[in-house]
Amino acid sequence: MVRMAIFIGLLVATSARAEQPWRQECKGILRQDQGGLSFQIPPEGLCEINRSQEAKVLAMCTPGRFCRVYGIVESCKDSGECAEITRVLSVRRR
Repeated sequence: MVRMAIFIGLLVATSARAEQPWRQECKGILRQDQGGLSFQIPPEGLCEINRSQEAKVLAMCTPGRFCRVYGIVESCKDSGECAEITRVLSVRRR
């Protein structure tokens, strides 16, 4: 019974942690379309830049060229294969 309670507690703690934002770098060719700025992450993933953070990225990088963006990341609300940088911490061209 104690083992079951510990297992359930760990399961709840793990799932709660998965919903929290984390820090991550997205890098590659910066894309810009009607949806905003994003990076394609192989094989089928996507890393989007929040609209409120686009000016920080465009101040340093040009769409169609290589770029690195490090920031606070959350899972996209509408897709499991997507991450969104909600707060840019640094931007580099290389």
